[in-house]
Amino acid sequence: MSRIPRPSSLLGVAGCAAAVVLVGATAPQASATPNTYDFLAVCGKGYVQVQTGSVDRNADLKGSHLRGRLSLSYDRSSGTWCAVTFRSSLSQVGTKRRMNVTIDGAGKHAEDPGDYGYYAGPAKIKAPRTACIRVAGIIAPSSKRKGLDPFVGSTTYGCSR
Repeated sequence: MSRIPRPSSLLGVAGCAAAVVLVGATAPQASATPNTYDFLAVCGKGYVQVQTGSVDRNADLKGSHLRGRLSLSYDRSSGTWCAVTFRSSLSQVGTKRRMNVTIDGAGKHAEDPGDYGYYAGPAKIKAPRTACIRVAGIIAPSSKRKGLDPFVGSTTYGCSR
């Protein structure tokens, strides 16, 4: 069995493209497999993580229900926001499931729906750092658990209530 290289060692646009190629690679299908992808490997060089959120069945039930996390990052030099939904080791990382990440702000919208084993994204928009940014992520339950609601999460940045 070949090892998938840790994507955080990949840099720049080529690194992001290489990370996307790795999503289709065959990976061990153990439920305890850690997800070694991070926002820098997926969004690219220059991004700084500014907000995170959980993707789970119920926001009040953390712990065993946590199936993933949202990452919101910003690249000050390009004025670009990047959002990613990552799978956690509890959601059988490497086994493809329906996932999505959406990002909205300053009148712009981007999303990345699909069947992914590690993460959905990156979804990117150009908007000022002061803009109200809303991010949402979805991870579908395994096909063995038909009829269950998907795992969902959302977070905001720079929005007044």
